[in-house]
Amino acid sequence: MTSAYAPAEALRHLERALEIWPRVPDAARRTGIDQIEVSRRAAGAAYMSGNMARSLLLLGQVLSEPSVQADPERHALLLERRAVALRDSGRELAGIADLERALALLPAEPSTRARASILGTLAGAQMRVSAMTECVDLAKQAVEAARAAGARDVEADALISLGNARSYVEGDEAALALSRQGIDIARELDVPITMLRGYINGSDVLCALGRYEEAAETARAGMAAATPAGLSRSWGNYLGGNLIESLLRLGEWDEAEQLADEAMRSEPEGIFAATVLIVCGELAVMRGKYAEAAEIVRNTRRALGDSTDIQFTQSLAYIDALTARGRGELTTALALVTDGLGDSLNRWAARYAWPLLWAGVLVDADLAVAARDRRVDDTESTARSAGWEKLAAEMVASTPPTRGYQAMVEAERARAAGSDEVACWARAVDAWRQADEAYPLAYSLVRLAQAHCTDGDRDAATAVAREALRRARVLGAAPLVEELMALSRRARLSITDADDASAAAIASSDEKPATDELARFGLTDREREVLLLLTAGRSNPQIAQELFISPKTASVHVSNILAKLGVSGRVEAAAVAHRLGLVE
Repeated sequence: MTSAYAPAEALRHLERALEIWPRVPDAARRTGIDQIEVSRRAAGAAYMSGNMARSLLLLGQVLSEPSVQADPERHALLLERRAVALRDSGRELAGIADLERALALLPAEPSTRARASILGTLAGAQMRVSAMTECVDLAKQAVEAARAAGARDVEADALISLGNARSYVEGDEAALALSRQGIDIARELDVPITMLRGYINGSDVLCALGRYEEAAETARAGMAAATPAGLSRSWGNYLGGNLIESLLRLGEWDEAEQLADEAMRSEPEGIFAATVLIVCGELAVMRGKYAEAAEIVRNTRRALGDSTDIQFTQSLAYIDALTARGRGELTTALALVTDGLGDSLNRWAARYAWPLLWAGVLVDADLAVAARDRRVDDTESTARSAGWEKLAAEMVASTPPTRGYQAMVEAERARAAGSDEVACWARAVDAWRQADEAYPLAYSLVRLAQAHCTDGDRDAATAVAREALRRARVLGAAPLVEELMALSRRARLSITDADDASAAAIASSDEKPATDELARFGLTDREREVLLLLTAGRSNPQIAQELFISPKTASVHVSNILAKLGVSGRVEAAAVAHRLGLVE
């Protein structure tokens, strides 16, 4: 097998050959290949080593050569090679344009290896822009053309695309079998890139179906094959991202974080970096590390460039929205969700759109609860609720994870309306138990405990809150732990042992998370201190004395607090603080 460093070493030698080529009059006769072929091989070595920018530069140079443009088949295959590098640099639409140009250069009959290859690559590119029906059609054509041309390696690649797309369109086991068939052919022929693409697609589909253990196993098998093939920095990191996502869903956050750190030390580029970074961003949000999450989103967008692939764009919008919510910026979070959703009504998009839709309904429920705290009418809530309901009704929920998000969306809408919360959150808990996904189950348990408290069922609330706290601690989900501790103070629930200090330890982070519900009102740290004293019955002069500020400053703080909480007096402000668990 090829050394793990072979592609980078090959690139160094090939670029040296390109440097001296003009000084050797009979270089083509000596080597048996022309300069165009040397450049093509160098671009391939750059791609395999993960250097997308160098690959694109070399291909751009060679495609401008008149001799290339005079040879339709060679021209088409070089366009195909550039399309793959464009795709993996986050420029899917530019890659598709190159592939369509390449296909137009070749006759439809007779079937040739080149045409079959370009059809298969175009099928995979359509998959990346969520055009699953088009992908299935093109992949079928590619399989037929490859078989007619006797090109088994091309057939393997097309079978992988066909199986992956059919998994989203039809969701049957036969679709997965097609991908496995493609992997087996690629392994038999020793075509590592095709084999690894099969592992990537297979682990991705299994994760989408909620079969996280199988997805992790498939990703690990692919990573083991990537290193000896010299593809650990590119395809190996993509597989690492799939593995990390599966571990995140399973609740194995510490291992996921360790693997992510190892992957990023190899300095991957383009989508190979983005696939790891996105999972890191989601993990940071769930742990309440909002500054870290925001920085990860910025780095991911830089790596992706102009990518329109929704597996990246909608995932980033989801992280962005939850980060804004965690910081108390609810209107910003709503805008991020609205912008990110777009056209989400297909089976492929539903995987990413459901979490984003839930984030929107979650924020909407926060706003509705805040309006009730302030005793004001949220006139826009009804319109937003109707919009969420319409979108949810049109979206597909055919897998355990999407059904879990569907149940959470219904429960958040009940929270916004202030009715039937126990039944709705109980259904969400059941859905996530079936999906066996750690974080949304813990979150749903938190909400169910709150709903039991609202109904006055302290025993049920205590039992559910204890399970939620246990799960949140195992994960290290600081915001959930903080919210549960606020609930226990507010409702006087006994959910921890007297000597149990781990909740406080888990709730601490590099950035104090804005997880107490008071964050959505936008109070500063000083205003929180003043509110505590106000709730304890202190007068303005007493507040001033305790905080070493002037009575006038204390009065200004109190006025600001009343305005931000939307209440008319100190008693109502104290009631809001009590309901949110700031004080007992």
